[in-house]
Parts: sequence; C-alpha cells; structure tokens
Amino acid sequence: YSTLLEAPILAALIAFTLRSSPAGKYEFDTALHMPAYLFLSVTVAMFLGLTNSATEILRDRAVIRRERNCYPGGDLYVAAKWLALALVAMLQCGAYLAVAHPLLEIRGMFLEHWLWMTLTAWTGTSLALLVSALVKTERAALTSVPLLLVPQMLLAGALVPFKEMNRAMFDDGSINRERGGTPVPAQIMPLRYAYEAMVVAQATRNPFEKERMRIQRRIDDLAATRELTKESAERLEILKLSLTKLLGAGASHASDGQIIAEEISYLARNGTREQCEALEVWPEGEDPRKVKSIADFFVNSRIDLMTREAETLRTDYRNQKARSIFLALRQPMFWADNNEPVEVEKSGPGVVEAVPERKQEWMETDRRNGFALGLLIFLCPGLTGWILRRQNRNVK
Repeated sequence: YSTLLEAPILAALIAFTLRSSPAGKYEFDTALHMPAYLFLSVTVAMFLGLTNSATEILRDRAVIRRERNCYPGGDLYVAAKWLALALVAMLQCGAYLAVAHPLLEIRGMFLEHWLWMTLTAWTGTSLALLVSALVKTERAALTSVPLLLVPQMLLAGALVPFKEMNRAMFDDGSINRERGGTPVPAQIMPLRYAYEAMVVAQATRNPFEKERMRIQRRIDDLAATRELTKESAERLEILKLSLTKLLGAGASHASDGQIIAEEISYLARNGTREQCEALEVWPEGEDPRKVKSIADFFVNSRIDLMTREAETLRTDYRNQKARSIFLALRQPMFWADNNEPVEVEKSGPGVVEAVPERKQEWMETDRRNGFALGLLIFLCPGLTGWILRRQNRNVK
C-alpha cells in the first residue's frame, strides 16, 4: 500500500502548497506556481522510478546466479522486471495526477501530463536497473539515487534559469547563455527534456490552444498560397472569423468552454459563414461575475509567457543558424546539419540571384524530447541485460 500511497500524498502536499494566485482567490489563469508544479511533477516521477528499482536486481542476485544455466542471457529477466516496475510507475503517476489536477484546477491535460510523467518514471526505472546491475550492495544502490537525481534537478532549467548559470557551461556563452540556449551538461539530463516537454504541452495541448493553433495553422497555410480559388478564399475568411469568435468566446464552466472551442474549430474547417456568424459564443442570462473567457480556464499566463519568450528568441533575425532554444515550440533535429549553407534562388526586381541560406530542419519539441527519453528507456535495459550476461559468464 505504501508504494501506491506515496504518489497521492506527495501530490496533495505539492498542490496544496502551490495553490496560489496574486488576487487572493485561486484562479488557474493567474496561478503563480504552475511552472514549479510541472517541474516538481516530473521530479517526483523520476524519483519514483529510481527508488522503485534501485535495489531490484541486487535482491534477485542469488536467484540470477543459481538459475543462470536456465537463462544465461538475462534479457528476459530484465524485460520482465522492467515491465512490472513500469506498470507500477504508471499507476503511481496516474494516482499523483488524480489528486493534483483537481486541487490546482488543471483541466483537459490529464492524459498529456500522465504521458510525460510516465515516460519520466520509466526513464528513472531504466537508469536504476542499470545501476542495480553495476553496484554490489544495496547501500551503494540507494546512495546512487541522489547522485542521479540532484544533477538532473539542478540542470533542468527550473531551479536555476539557464541564463544565470556559469558561462563556461555553454558552447558559445556570449550568445547561448543570454539568448535561450541550453548548457552542454543539461543536454544529457533526462529531467530537462521531461520538464521542457511538460511546459510546452501545457502551453500548446490544452483544449483552448489546441483548437486555436489548429485554426491558425490552416490560416497560415491558405495565406501562404499564391493563388487562392474562390472556395479557398471563402474558407480563409471563415477561418479568420472563427478565430475571432474563439478569442472572444466565454463560458461559466470549463466543460462548456471546451465544447464551444471544439464547435468553433469544427465550423472553421467544415462550416459555412452563416453558421459561424450565427454561433453564440458568450452566454446570455447568466451571472456576469461567473462568466469569463474560455482561455482563462485552460491557459496559464506564466506558462504562456515562458513559451512566447522562447519562441521570440528562436525566431530572432540575428540567428545565423537554427538554434535549440529552451522551451521553444520547435527544435532543430538532433541529426540536422544547420551550419551547412545551401544555394537557393531569390528573385529581386528584375534580378534572380543565388544567395546562401542556412539549412534548417525542425521538429516539434514534444516529439524531439519524447525521442530522447524513449531512446534512454530502451538503451538502459539493453545495457543492463548485457552486463548481467557478462557477470553470469564470470560466475563459477
């Protein structure tokens, strides 16, 4: 029971402590500590993954040695152990969010946060199993937990902003430190990727922003088209009208706000101008004190400000190459060669000339970070199995 109670108790403590707004009455849109909550959530997930698994292989060492002739590889043992621990970690993360989200009035984000907390916990599980295979005593295994966790907390970008860290930790301190870059050691810290993904998910995957960005992307695609057909031009006007409606929509309850946002988004993509104009987006006959913009139910101002600032730095005209900006919505691909110039043609007034332009390959931040965590989740158990095979061969 203690294993499953640990997460909700921590959730209640964290949520109750961080439930604060500047106006006195708690409101999600002005909540002061939402970034801290997201950071503590992934930290708890990493902690649970590490502590659940740090001594597992050590406890089974005698059994592994006794039965090494039956399955000398050890891979099946590691896979079975990892799956069992991963299931426990996933349940713990779900219990944590089931307590924390209602207290902090976080709406429509349970699955997104559960995904990133679970991936973080699985990363901790994989790391702890690897450590458990390397060390020889339970004391050493338990001592390794803070050694794995504390550097990640320090370099996650939440406790100490990256722009306030030592310049020597940056690849190009004069630029990266001041303009949203990431310290070199932080680039190998799983908690940094998990925290960044949680913040970006909260900023872009909430019910309001998800529909707004869906409409905005469609507007951008049509606006970039050189020659619009009559139908496309009409759809563009409907999309613009729908976006205006969405930004001005209000509701007295979060569930009503989510329904309105989804309805506006549907009409923007499939409806007619008449349907869009006829849609009532502000409730009438209700207490005006209870009605507020639907964005206020789902968008936290501090999270929104953090990602907007990062996007401003990412699209800065002074960037000579694609740069990885912490908390930006898009990141350069790991394998992209953004320093290699390519020749493109640009037409001027009567002149066509070839000018160098930087090659930029981008991917969504959540996908990039999910790839990084997933890679670690799969590599560590594989390495753990290899270590057990080596150890079994050396045992006589």
